Amino acid sequence: MKKKITMEYYIDCFLRTSYIKNKKSTYSTYSYTIYKRIYPYFKDYTKDNINQGVILQFISELSSSGLKNKSIRDILILLKEIFKYSGISIDIPYPKLIKKRISIFTNEDQRKLEEYLLQNISPVHLGIYLSLYTGIRIGELCALSMDHVDLYQGKILIDKTLVRVQRESSKKKRCLSLILLRQNLLFERFLSPRF
Repeated sequence: MKKKITMEYYIDCFLRTSYIKNKKSTYSTYSYTIYKRIYPYFKDYTKDNINQGVILQFISELSSSGLKNKSIRDILILLKEIFKYSGISIDIPYPKLIKKRISIFTNEDQRKLEEYLLQNISPVHLGIYLSLYTGIRIGELCALSMDHVDLYQGKILIDKTLVRVQRESSKKKRCLSLILLRQNLLFERFLSPRF
């Protein structure tokens, strides 16, 4: 009698293919999600054993573990990709996403933050101040070096971004951006010898 192939085999094959086809960061995200959420639940199932009831039970367990609907949806999208790769055609119901209102600073909150940053000058506070006024992304900020910053001319050259891939970081080249700083920003305070 031939031994039935379990989902463990298909998940492993999917990850190997993913490693070849995707960026390192995508593979890392897939691998983490699969081994944390999908693999423990589905590894012993065969393709024939997977049905709507199994999927609904999995969704129920994800929900009861305290995950938000967005996280559950992301896991289910990845599960659907694994099923597609494995030749399993099954409808997966996705949880509804509730749009949250984004909380932003009031003018008074922003004034207080600026005041604090300018009174407590540090490299971290300069980063927060830059982010507040330029919209620079955190990965771009982390990869920024002082030789790309000219506060006197009011220019910042962005040519790298820092990407975190499960316990390792790497600077990745990206397209060139030049950020022009507004004249009235108080960056000269950050240029004092204390900094």
